[in-house]
Amino acid sequence: MDVVIPGVDPWDDVLRDPYLWHFAMQAIPALPELLTTGRQGPYFDYFYDAISAKPAMITPEARSAYVDAYRSDSALTAGFNWYRAFGRDADDNRALASRGVATPLLYVRGELESGDINDYVEGLRNAGISRLEHAVGPGAGHFTQEEAPVETWRLIAEFIGS
Repeated sequence: MDVVIPGVDPWDDVLRDPYLWHFAMQAIPALPELLTTGRQGPYFDYFYDAISAKPAMITPEARSAYVDAYRSDSALTAGFNWYRAFGRDADDNRALASRGVATPLLYVRGELESGDINDYVEGLRNAGISRLEHAVGPGAGHFTQEEAPVETWRLIAEFIGS
């Protein structure tokens, strides 16, 4: 949901987007922890406010819960390790693309998320995803589950029921 898959188009285009500077910064060993420890709230708020279409939909309670989830050093490092694994993930995903994937997949993006959902859908299909459905969360930016929760759950329920 609302994410590019490492090694799957449009991965290389996304990496060149200067507005996604945080992919590289968060992959540097120890630096993001140094800069964000004790400041998780303001750091996360930057992203909620910058890349959501409706920042107010990410409530103070939700924001607090996300900060609490990443309050410990190990949790914060685990979150950044996701970015640190992107290079290996991209290599693995490229190597496995020719094998095909039969697992059903629902790909959802916010209607106002940057990038064209069709580029992501084409990339997933080219990577061997054979049972792919896709949808947009109306009026949502990057945080579709927060910005369009009712519609997001409806899309998931329909997908599970199909």
